[in-house]
Amino acid sequence: MQQLALPAYDSANPVHAALSDAGARAADLAASQAGAAQAELAEIERELTRLVAGLFSIPAKDLRAMLRIALPAGPLGLHD
Repeated sequence: MQQLALPAYDSANPVHAALSDAGARAADLAASQAGAAQAELAEIERELTRLVAGLFSIPAKDLRAMLRIALPAGPLGLHD
């Protein structure tokens, strides 16, 4: 993948602001090793997935289908 069409950040866009907020919360929690933080981090990751799907107008049924795909081992199932 050479290019990914990402819209420029717009602080007035509520989806962009929510993504920024959730990303900051996820980064803070990821730095924590507490078990409770890990559970909250999992919820934020689901929130991020929903927000990104909305940003790219991915219908819920398509998102559910994408999330059912089994990925290989690794953080995102991707290879360098």
